[in-house]
Amino acid sequence: RPPVSPILNYVELCDDPLLCISPRDFHPEGDVITISELENLTLILSDDGYLYDVKRFFSSSSPRLSSPHTIIDDSSIMALVASGMGCSILPKMIIDSIVGDVNVFPIENSPYRTIGIASHKEQFTTPATRLLFEEIITYVKENH
Repeated sequence: RPPVSPILNYVELCDDPLLCISPRDFHPEGDVITISELENLTLILSDDGYLYDVKRFFSSSSPRLSSPHTIIDDSSIMALVASGMGCSILPKMIIDSIVGDVNVFPIENSPYRTIGIASHKEQFTTPATRLLFEEIITYVKENH
């Protein structure tokens, strides 16, 4: 669960797997890429948004995992990986939304990020806000 203030109303919506993207000429030893394989790769990571989830994965997996490169734009990460500059760890929802000539591999132990929604407690929200909150929850549950 991400760090959320107790003064907020928070609902977990879905889990989004973290996956490894690599240039087309890279292939892991097995069906999934292992932590030891990731330790030997040049990683290009996002410096925005889901970095919290990737850092949590790094800290729980191996102190030797690190990234000398961070980039804000996901399309740029995809382009750098496709051109052979390194590999990356991205959430599946991001990978699905960007076209790139890369390989996609699941990661050992199946790390994921949790997508959630937060708002002020019900007594501090308007009826329109409560309705929007419920609509978002319904939409995500039906589509993910």
